[in-house]
Amino acid sequence: MKRLSTFLLSAIILSSALFAQDDSKKVNEALATIWSQQLESKYNDSPEARKAYLDGLSRALQLDTSNPRDLGLKDGIALRDALLKMKEIGLPLDAKAISESLNDFLLGGKKPTMTEAEAKLALESFVAANNPDPKLHINKENAWVAEKSALPNAKMLGSGVVVVTHKEGTGESPTDADTAKITYTGRLSNGTVFDQTGDETIDIPLSRVIKGFAEGLRQMKTGGHYTIYIPSHLAYGETGAGAGTIPGNAALEFEIKLIDIIKAN
Repeated sequence: MKRLSTFLLSAIILSSALFAQDDSKKVNEALATIWSQQLESKYNDSPEARKAYLDGLSRALQLDTSNPRDLGLKDGIALRDALLKMKEIGLPLDAKAISESLNDFLLGGKKPTMTEAEAKLALESFVAANNPDPKLHINKENAWVAEKSALPNAKMLGSGVVVVTHKEGTGESPTDADTAKITYTGRLSNGTVFDQTGDETIDIPLSRVIKGFAEGLRQMKTGGHYTIYIPSHLAYGETGAGAGTIPGNAALEFEIKLIDIIKAN
């Protein structure tokens, strides 16, 4: 499917002269032509199966996402594809069991036994245990962090975490008991982005994140913009995380905007 999407994108770019004609019929026929060529091999030896396949395809194209049932179908297709990818990396998933639990949580009033953060950690821990990550050179990674202390407006903390202030906030700083409302982008030392929120904010309890991340947040003030550099031992250590996304011994960079602080009750 990735190949198909790439092909479509290339065709649209290369055929901009065609689409510039503002001819709706021609545009739609052009896209249908591309799709039909890519799907030609589907059930070529069975007219009945091909008809059923095209019926399913047409239904998917006509989903009305303002309708809760259609939106559920759309999200279900995306979830199914995600489950298939997760199975490829060794997670022992059962679609029926997941569906039953979703019904329990969303309709039956049953409370999950884990928080979202604990659930993510459980998945990452399973993958890490069954798919050992290649480890980076820890001395080089931590030397990279130390070098960042020479940047303008940088401060190295006693633990080795480096905090660079791009814009000083004016509000309070979060404590370990608080939850920080932030946006962030996480990168490896080679610049690879492994996680990001985009423009959407996320609520991060300081008590549930890696030590270096929490330590960096405690140095920030509401409304500020910062980048923190975290040594390996205050990140994910030798184990790494995210099914190889974060290798063992990786030092991490997080660019963070502290939007607000949710105080503990």
